[in-house]
Amino acid sequence: MDKFVSLGPLWRGSLGTGPNGDDRWILDLASDDARTVVPFCAGCPQGLPASDFLAKLWAGGKTGNVAGPYAPTVTYTNIMTRYDQLMLPHTSGYSEAPNATNIVA
Repeated sequence: MDKFVSLGPLWRGSLGTGPNGDDRWILDLASDDARTVVPFCAGCPQGLPASDFLAKLWAGGKTGNVAGPYAPTVTYTNIMTRYDQLMLPHTSGYSEAPNATNIVA
């Protein structure tokens, strides 16, 4: 695979909104109080900006002199929208690299 297109990528994590429009949805899923919800979305806490998953992703990639999640032999296209209600802020999908194109619609 030499091309990767992502729609609403979470390169830097998200605070996301829940059904009530509050920005605490993913934070609540990661809390002890949400143990009954996490089984339905076990990966959601890994979308937090400070998650172990994102720390490992950012530690493992390097493109030229730019540290990041990108593999050097892959061309990346990140597509995000200002109106996204899960990826907040929408710019958390924006990540600079020589082999990456970021599109904000």
